[in-house]
Parts: sequence; C-alpha cells; structure tokens
Amino acid sequence: AAIEGEGLGQRETPDVLCIGYSTPDYVGHDFGADSREVIEMAVQTDRVLAEFLTYLDQHIGLINTLIVLTSDHGVTPIPEYIRSRFPQADVGRVSTKAMLNFCNSALTLCPDNLL
Repeated sequence: AAIEGEGLGQRETPDVLCIGYSTPDYVGHDFGADSREVIEMAVQTDRVLAEFLTYLDQHIGLINTLIVLTSDHGVTPIPEYIRSRFPQADVGRVSTKAMLNFCNSALTLCPDNLL
C-alpha cells in the first residue's frame, strides 16, 4: 500500500522504504535459537520476503531496486536448553520485575549530578 500510495519507484529520484520485522526477535528470545518456532518463523519470513520481492519485480523491477537486509543481533540458546545439555551450567533467566526493581533502586541512590 505504501509503494502504490506514495508512488515509490516511479520517479527519477530514489525512494527509500524501510520495513522492520520484529517478530523473529521476540520468538528467538522466548523459544531459543534451536526451537521449532524459530525455524518456522524463518521459513515464514523467507516466504514473505519472496512475495515482496516478486511484487517489487512486477511493479518496479528488481533491476531498479537495491535490497539491504540487516539484523540487530543473533540469538543464543535459551537457558533451559543449555541446562538440559549441561546440568551444572550457571544459567537462568533474569526476572523482569527484579531487573526493574534493581534499576529503580540504583536510580534512587544515584546522586542528582550523575543523572
């Protein structure tokens, strides 16, 4: 809709379209890098990208398109998986509530001139 509504790729000057796919990040954090959920998400992301590239090719032409894919980080196995493989491993999850309390305590104790 943005491409058609804004007429992207139809002028002499280049257009920039940025699209963010955040769901794989959430799935990786929740289920781990080795999970079926992450693999399924990768397959679905591949299908979405294939459909999008096909659309671009039909409406603008891939010869007129520069595609850049980036990532903010990779993902490691979740603590539960590591513990299943290495029972003595010192791994675990940090409680979001505990982390928030810690940060709030640190900010409360911080002198005003450091904030």
